[in-house]
Order: sequence, then C-alpha cells, then structure tokens
Amino acid sequence: MKAGRLLRRLAESGLVLLGASVIVFMLVRLTPGDPATLLLGEIATPDAVRELRVALGLDRSLPVQYLKFLEHALAGDLGTSIRSQRPVLDMIVERIPATLELTGIAVLAAVLIGIPIGVLSSARRGTVLDEGSLLLSLLAQSIPGFWLGLMMISFFAVQLRVLPVAGRGTWAHLVMPTITLSLYVLGMIIRLTRAGMLDVLGQEYVSAARARGLPEFAVIFKHALMNALIPIVAVLGLQTGTLLGGAVVTEAVFQWPGIGGLAVVALTHRDYPVIQAIVLFSAASFVVINLLVDVAYRFVDPRLRTE
Repeated sequence: MKAGRLLRRLAESGLVLLGASVIVFMLVRLTPGDPATLLLGEIATPDAVRELRVALGLDRSLPVQYLKFLEHALAGDLGTSIRSQRPVLDMIVERIPATLELTGIAVLAAVLIGIPIGVLSSARRGTVLDEGSLLLSLLAQSIPGFWLGLMMISFFAVQLRVLPVAGRGTWAHLVMPTITLSLYVLGMIIRLTRAGMLDVLGQEYVSAARARGLPEFAVIFKHALMNALIPIVAVLGLQTGTLLGGAVVTEAVFQWPGIGGLAVVALTHRDYPVIQAIVLFSAASFVVINLLVDVAYRFVDPRLRTE
C-alpha cells in the first residue's frame, strides 16, 4: 500500500472513530434509565441520586461531558466503570482474549469448511452434492443463533452430558459457541465461493489451463480459486469485524467471558463508560480489519500488485 493511500486511510479511520464516539455518546444518554438511580436503587432519596450524578459528572451539559470524554480517550483513559468503579480499559483488556479466541476459531472453522464445500459444489454443479451444499448454506443463514445455542445446550449438555453447559477453559467449552457463531458466516462463504467459482470456471484462461493438460485439481485450486477469493476476502473481513463486536448473543447464551457478556451487563446498568469503550473497540476492529483486507487484496489479486 502506497504511503499516500495509507495516510488517507488512516485519516478516514480517525474520522470513523470520531463519528462512532459521538453517536454512541449521544445514544446511550438518550436511552431511558438513569445510572445513578439504577446504582442506588429505587428506594434512594432524590438528594442521594443528585449527589451521585454530580460525583459522576452527569449533571453537566452533554457537550461538556463529551469533550471531557474525548480528552481522556485521546490520552488513553476510557474512564471508570460506574457500576464496578474499575478502569474501563482494564475491563476491556481482560475480556479481549476470550472474544478473540472465540471469533478467530469461528472464522477459521467457517473458512476451512465453507471454501472446500463451495468449490466442490461448483465443480459438481447440478448434482446431489451441489443441491446439498445450497441447502446447508440456506439453513446456516436462516437458523437464529440464540435458538441453535439453546437447542445444543439442551441436547448435548443437559441430555447427553457430553459437553459443558457454559464457561471457558477447555476445547469442549468451544464446541457449541463456535458452531453457533460460525454458522451464518459458513453459509455465506459457501454461497460466495460457489458463485465465484462458477463465474471463474467459465473464463478463457481456465479453458486454456485445461487445454495445456493441467490436472483438474491444479486448474481449480491454483487458477480458478485464487480469482474467486477476491470477493470472499472482502466479505470475510466485514464478517470478522461484525463477529468481534457483535457476538453478544452467543457469549450471553454460553456465559462466555468476552466483550459481548460485558456489553450485556453494561447495557443493563447503563454503565456509560463501558458501553462507549465497547463500541469504540468494535469500530476500531472494523477499521483495522479493513486495512488488513486492503493488504490481503495485494496477495490475492496480482493486478493490484502490478499497479
């Protein structure tokens, strides 16, 4: 990536993060519910609630609160949790490894399973294998994740007792959350791979490769698949960012100690600093992944390397 383009992308990324900070700052404060009241309880006196709001800085105007938040955020201070009185940055750092572990394994499983199925489906177009792969992709993108998670818990954990109900620690704890989180991405990858391969297999250079006597395996995986991967890389980058910031339901169902579980607790208690930090983390994840996708394009598409 050239220096000028890199600087432009970094500037755009900064604007995205700034816009995300403004939006989440306003939205969490427009949401019904007062953090001071939730923290003290319904039996708290108005004077006690007022004193706590002053202590938390919630009595100031919204522009003043936002500028104060932005000033501290630029200095690396994301504030202190209203509920636990702990530094928000420490809470995020504690949860990031669990979210990265679950998201990374889910994306890897979707890629390792989805791309071969999509390739085989395109190579056997119109056969039972092709129809089966299309049905699998349809079901994968149609089944609600929370329902699938609850059904797996009921069957594998409660009835068969072969997998743990919830938590994190061993490979067995990863099985059900990984299936739940990766299923939608798996269905999308199958469809994209199949569609991309069907388009590429009809190109002249593929016919030329076959005419030279190359094995069908080499034609499909060396010549066709590399060109079919270009749209898959773009979509996969977006889906990875979505999973990093949006695995709230999966983490809540399986009590996975990641960012999603922290977000649920923060939203319940209107913990403004924690919510703001989580949204900024999600926005930053999208920004970083999009930059990595730009770099990955250079490896997948030789034309971009030539330019």
